[in-house]
Amino acid sequence: MQLTKLTFENYKAFKEPQEFRIKPITFVIGKNSSGKSVVSRLPKLLAGSLAPDATSPIETQYDNIHFGEDFRDLIHNKLEQGKVGLGATFEDGARRIVLKAEIQQIAGTPFQVVSKFDLKSGDGFDFQLNWEIMFQLSPPPKPQIYRLKRDNTTKMEMIVDFIGILPEKIVELKSYDNIIMDHFVSLKQEIRNSVRNIRYIAPIRELPKTRYKYKTDDNLYPCLCFRQ
Repeated sequence: MQLTKLTFENYKAFKEPQEFRIKPITFVIGKNSSGKSVVSRLPKLLAGSLAPDATSPIETQYDNIHFGEDFRDLIHNKLEQGKVGLGATFEDGARRIVLKAEIQQIAGTPFQVVSKFDLKSGDGFDFQLNWEIMFQLSPPPKPQIYRLKRDNTTKMEMIVDFIGILPEKIVELKSYDNIIMDHFVSLKQEIRNSVRNIRYIAPIRELPKTRYKYKTDDNLYPCLCFRQ
């Protein structure tokens, strides 16, 4: 599976929902302070949130990349009880997996919780979790109570423990849901494998030239760029 699209909302300078498609070669162009670096680092932010050793829904520092001092630095306007939306699409030919998550800051604490989670695949699998804020047994980072929704039908409440933005341990699922969970675990592994090799190269700045010509080999794309 390949990461082909990122979606995000209420993230740093971007309040409204945004969509960022990823191609074999993707250019990010904009004015100074328009959010180019924020967008270009998003794949790495996603990789940290999907890592099997993640310690919070969104890691503010991952693989030597610093995204902010704390989670509030990632929220648009740094609201004390704000939230960030993050999503991704993975594709392999006709196959597709779509992941969406909403991460909520808990006011007065250093903790966040995944308040909404939605995972869909092209074979009809639809798995949604919604945080039941009024019925919690203990505050984050302890496992929280969620309401499971499949195929737009509410199924049941359950206790869920997340690693990053992916549910890792789900309690109180009935035996007839074992097949569903097996499929869910398989999709999770595909997602984690898809972001395992994401790398980030910091921007390189230089005064623009009239002409650029880059040599290539069999593993790179030839590129000839002109400046008017």
